[in-house]
Amino acid sequence: MKKLLLLLSLFLISISYGQDKPGQILPDITCCDSLIKVKQDVTQLLDELDSRKKEYIITVEKLIVENRTLRKIMKGYLFQIDSILTENVNQSEENERLKNDTILLSKEKEQLELEVQALKIRNKEVNQELLDLKTENEKLKKELLKEEEERTIKTE
Repeated sequence: MKKLLLLLSLFLISISYGQDKPGQILPDITCCDSLIKVKQDVTQLLDELDSRKKEYIITVEKLIVENRTLRKIMKGYLFQIDSILTENVNQSEENERLKNDTILLSKEKEQLELEVQALKIRNKEVNQELLDLKTENEKLKKELLKEEEERTIKTE
């Protein structure tokens, strides 16, 4: 852009010089000196622009390499984030399944506790019946023994 502006300025200077003195092809010495000075300035600016252009190209190339490196790093991060999110979803599903299993097991435990209580009550009833039967058995044995003794006494 600067190059274009400088060239345009040089062109306008040469045109304006030619309009001041029509028909004069070679300007006087002072005018030539100023044109030479302008041409040197333009050349110097173009050289600076070229040197800066090289610096800018080197900087852009470095930035491109850095950009590629950062993209690779970001891809790695994205893969890690994706795998972590996938693992998180899997863990959440497993957690939900375990919660449901825990609820079911708690209900089963409560049911089993009720059954145990019922069995304990039934066990007490059966033990009481056994105790009653033992007592009855003892009574009957005593009665039988008494009857036998009485028979033996009667037969003697």
